[in-house]
Formats: sequence, structure tokens, C-alpha cells
Amino acid sequence: MFEDNDIQRFREDGFLIARDFFTHEQVGSLITGWKLSQAEIQSQTGHLQRSDRFVSGTLPSELGQLYQQESLLNATRIFLQEENIALYMNRLLVKDRHWNGSVANHQDMPYFHGSLHKLAVFIPLQPHNETTGGMRFIRGSHRFGNLGVRGTISTDQFPLMDVVSPSLEVGDVLFMDFLTWHYSEEATISSDRPILQLAYQSAKDGSYFQLPQPTLVCGQWQTSYFIPFGHGISQDGAAPSANALAESQQRVADLESQLQKVQADFAQFLQQASLNEAQLKQLEADLDQSRSQIAEIENSKLWKVKLALNHLKKLSRFSARHP
Repeated sequence: MFEDNDIQRFREDGFLIARDFFTHEQVGSLITGWKLSQAEIQSQTGHLQRSDRFVSGTLPSELGQLYQQESLLNATRIFLQEENIALYMNRLLVKDRHWNGSVANHQDMPYFHGSLHKLAVFIPLQPHNETTGGMRFIRGSHRFGNLGVRGTISTDQFPLMDVVSPSLEVGDVLFMDFLTWHYSEEATISSDRPILQLAYQSAKDGSYFQLPQPTLVCGQWQTSYFIPFGHGISQDGAAPSANALAESQQRVADLESQLQKVQADFAQFLQQASLNEAQLKQLEADLDQSRSQIAEIENSKLWKVKLALNHLKKLSRFSARHP
């Protein structure tokens, strides 16, 4: 399935793109799953709930059971170097006309729990690229480990790293180390950008997020300690639900990104306003100069007229004396 150099590239870059990972029949199933999910979201029956780009709830089987697909499990065994695999997360992320914001540069791990050794799997359900607001990845950023703090990562505070903006089609899969930094911009065209996000981990880890129960995918459990996200934690009063907590944390990161954009736009406006003021002063100076030149010309014309009149007066007097 993967060559040694593919695995080495994943270790070095923190992500790997697998082109045409699914068969033609499986691609058709993915598209069907998205159409069913889209209709369910729009119906607002409660089976799928949406908050901004996050969709939670029970997905149609075409998407909800995809984590069991054998080719995905084979890849997961390779990247995690584990035979006993558990599912940590299975959710849908959507950008469309209802929500199309940018997502700040971040690392997933501080927003979740359990072990650091997790594999994220992104499966596009429609074309995924820069024009549709697709994700961008910071090559090699996973090597900094768990940053441990939620929020926007300022890349200018770190050594220069490449930014990769992959174009993905339905049938492609992107595997990512859970520590790799990533973000996205707003779409420049009107379209849907749904993507299924799976996260796998070793069956030694009993943590799970937005799943009804711990989910063993293959092998056997290697732990008897199981805990959903946010369980048993109180923060300064009434504890929010796990879903609400995760969504609010991500919303803070989104707002920070939007604030940075507004600040940049305002700085550009001030710069432009400064340029306009300078241009206005130059125009005023040019106008004053033009007025002075006109006045000189007018004065020059008046002087010539006076000179001619004086000359005529002299001629008149001379004619009177010498009839």
C-alpha cells in the first residue's frame, strides 16, 4: 500500500496524501453519504446538529461506518505502528454558504485529550483546494510536539517552515499526525467543502470524543480505563458539555484569527488614508502654484495693455503738436 519512502515522508512532514485511495464504487458511496448528510442537516430533525463548520450526531452509514474500511485500517496500522486500534473521533466538517469562515493556524491536540499518539484522517467528500477554502498544512511542525496551549499559532515565532495547500478530490485521503499544525482561509468560490475527519489511536488509550461509547476497531483493548472528553471536569462553576466546550474553544481561535485580519485591514486603511492625505496636500500645493502662475500671466497682460495705452497717448500728443 505504501512504500518505505512514503512512510518516511509522513514521519518527516507530519502528513501524507494518498491519491485515488478509494475505489470508484467507494467514491460513489462517499458522495451518497454526503448528500444524505446534507439533507439531514437541512431538515433540522435533530439527528445531525451543526454549529458553524462542526457537524455532530449519527452520520449515515456510508460515512458513519467508514472507519471500519479495511484499507484505512491497514494504513492506520502502518502509521501508528499498532495492531490494536481504537477510534477516537468520527465527525463531519463543512464549509458552505451557511458558514465559510477562515480557521486559525492551530494544533489539534490541545483541544482534545488522551495520548498524543493519534492519527488524523481527512476524507474529502467534494473537491478540496484553496478556492473552496481547503486546509493548509505546516510541513514538519509536528516535531515541536504538543504545544499544550489552545489558540492561534504565530509561525513568525518559529523557524521558517513550508506551507502546503493540497488539492484533493473525492477518493483521495490525507493522513496527518495529530500534532501537525494546519489552518484554512475563506473560499473564493461558492461551493460546498465537506470533509470527514477520523482520528485513530492505540487501543491502549481509552479516551474518546463525541462517540456514544469506546470503539475498538481492530485487535483487542489494551486498557480498562475509558473516559469521554470533559468527563468529571468542572471549570469555574457549571461545566459546559463536551461538545459545547470543544466548539467554544475552537470559536475563540477563529475569533482571534478574524481579529488579526481586521487589524491588518485597518492598518492598511490607515496607510491608504495617509497616502490620500499626502496626495491631497500635493494637489493643494499644485493648485496654489497654478493660481500664482495665472496671476503672473494676468499681471503681465495688464502691464502690456498699460504700456500700449501710454504709447497711444504719446502718439496723440505728438499728432496734436504736429498737425
